[in-house]
Amino acid sequence: MPVSSPAVPLWRLHLLHSGLPVGAVAAAFIAGTSALLGVPIDAGLLALGFCGTALVYLVDRAADWSPEDVVNRPSRARWRDQARSLIYGEAAVLALGGTLALTAVRLETIGAGMAIGLVGALHVLPVLPGGRRLKAWSLWKPLTIGLAWAAGGVVLPRIEAGAPVLSTESVHLAVYRFLFVAPNVLLADWIDREGDAAAGLTTIGTALSLRTLQIISTVALTVAVGMALRWGGHAGALGVWAVDAVGPALLLGAVWRLRPSATHRSTLLLDLIVAWPGVTLGVALLQ
Repeated sequence: MPVSSPAVPLWRLHLLHSGLPVGAVAAAFIAGTSALLGVPIDAGLLALGFCGTALVYLVDRAADWSPEDVVNRPSRARWRDQARSLIYGEAAVLALGGTLALTAVRLETIGAGMAIGLVGALHVLPVLPGGRRLKAWSLWKPLTIGLAWAAGGVVLPRIEAGAPVLSTESVHLAVYRFLFVAPNVLLADWIDREGDAAAGLTTIGTALSLRTLQIISTVALTVAVGMALRWGGHAGALGVWAVDAVGPALLLGAVWRLRPSATHRSTLLLDLIVAWPGVTLGVALLQ
């Protein structure tokens, strides 16, 4: 049954298009740092990561700033029209939760989080000549979103714990996380290629074939797995790093299962795999 069908329950449509799943992914992504770098788990930071990320994605999707959604996300227009009370209610709850979380974290964490969030959101803003968005530059979106997630997942927990940010292990983990996240963005762009092309956007997805993106993603994820195992052995924590390496391995499997008929449900699956660091934390807590 197509997602755009009126028979799809409104709550499912809202869950699909709202920022809640992405907020949960962000919290899990941040939590994984605690297990890999040995910094304390901070409930305030996890709440801020969840609420802040979910709210940013909710606003972006509900504001109808992306004309390509007419093709890429045909059910999103129905969601905006019929789920307004859910959208406003979720936005209010997330804003309240985020505000409360702000009172529980350090000022340095807030500043860094705002800077990282701005970098990640810049691709949707019409800041180029002619009112074009930065998304029109094909490399901007995968670079900025990948860097924002990698930095947010590594830098923020370190800052909140009062640990050095520019340590060797932090840089290593940030590169590893970037290699994990970047393929997700590349393939999401490819899934959205038809709508992006119709909107006059030249993205990675419209410029490169699926096979090329699969090869690029394979290289990135293979390097990520190798980095995890090598660093885990070097740090004397091979077990927990090996568990974390399952995430890139799972994403690698998903990369090669994509077909030309892939839809936004495939995008959701790719996003959920990025939440694997939450499993890493769970395993670490059981040890």
